[in-house]
Amino acid sequence: MAVRDRRRPEEHRVSDSDTYVDEQEYCISSEADGEAYMRGNQRLNYDDMNVVHLHFYSICNERGWKTPVNPTEFDWVYLDVDNHIVQARIETPAKGGRSVIHLHPSAFSWEDPHLLKGLIHHELVHWVVGPTHAHDEVFEMMEQGWDGFEDYKKQTELFSAWLHQAHGKWVLTCPNCGKTIRRNRKPASQSACRECCIAFNNGLWSDNYTFYIGGDDEQ
Repeated sequence: MAVRDRRRPEEHRVSDSDTYVDEQEYCISSEADGEAYMRGNQRLNYDDMNVVHLHFYSICNERGWKTPVNPTEFDWVYLDVDNHIVQARIETPAKGGRSVIHLHPSAFSWEDPHLLKGLIHHELVHWVVGPTHAHDEVFEMMEQGWDGFEDYKKQTELFSAWLHQAHGKWVLTCPNCGKTIRRNRKPASQSACRECCIAFNNGLWSDNYTFYIGGDDEQ
């Protein structure tokens, strides 16, 4: 009687410095796209600024905020695309002046709009409650009072996991579908592509879908 192989395909698991458990595995493009050339502190392009305007007015209507009056009260710029820790931030001059809101460029191409909208909302909450509250109870009460908070929280956790994977040291490539993912921790040598195991082997581990494991330092 054959012994059933109890090994499992590569599961969703956290990166080294990530506390989230519901991360997803995303393919990494083999070619650099346009956003890869965006560097920090560049102003948002026309299309991205239009998206910001739509989210801004939607947020203010949902929260009943009379101020800030409009998005032109702020300067909107990109974070460095290589930043895998910070997703957004606001800088407010100590002696007054225009605040600057930094947004991660990858947030604009994220498939769920709740991420970008939530990041904008998060920074606007900072502006509304003032810098003295940072992330204290006043800030948290204000942010969590938004109806879209739970959807945003889920997406920012997934986005955080993706950012860590996108900068992971170890590169895993499926020989069957060509999918590529990254891990900060070296995976087991017999890790297999979860999607192919589900699609072609009833979710069971198979040597046919074992990842080729490489690293960024390979020539």
